[in-house]
Amino acid sequence: FKKYDVTNKILSITFDNHPTNTATIDMFKRVLHPPFGGEFFHRRCACHIINLNVQDDLKLIDAQIIKIRTAINYISSSPAKLQDFFTLCKAYNLKCRKMKSDIKTRWNSTYLMLESCREYYNIITDFMNEKYSCMFLSEEDWNIDFLFLEFLKIFYTATNALSGVYYPTSSIIFSQLYNISNTFNNYRENIFL
Repeated sequence: FKKYDVTNKILSITFDNHPTNTATIDMFKRVLHPPFGGEFFHRRCACHIINLNVQDDLKLIDAQIIKIRTAINYISSSPAKLQDFFTLCKAYNLKCRKMKSDIKTRWNSTYLMLESCREYYNIITDFMNEKYSCMFLSEEDWNIDFLFLEFLKIFYTATNALSGVYYPTSSIIFSQLYNISNTFNNYRENIFL
């Protein structure tokens, strides 16, 4: 820090919430002597906090998401099944395309999977209910998943905005938090929640 003459130009440092960062922050505080006794020195990464919250929320509706995940994986499991799905797409006058599968540990991939299913949910439902009798997809399943998709969308948007590297993000954190809060307020009375 002294070499680059930034010792007294650092107000705060942002890290994710990894436990080893605490030791690093303590070392920085000893060396840099930040203003206000370092009270505001360590800022946790908003994207990391959002990620932890969404991961916890996904656990609550995992049974719902599993149905869609299973359907997408089943359709994509063989060329013959995929061809049958494409035949249904043509019957519905929709573009033939493979649905995005998700990675269970990456919530943004769950968002992208649900978003890719939005236009095709009738086809997926018909395909699964006719071909895969041990799992029944209902309108209610989709309603719950699409409701959750609205929440994932606001978190996805916030994470993308706050992950910027070519523009400052500290000035947009409050607007993103407001959008998240507003979404929760809009759905406060929803019976599915």
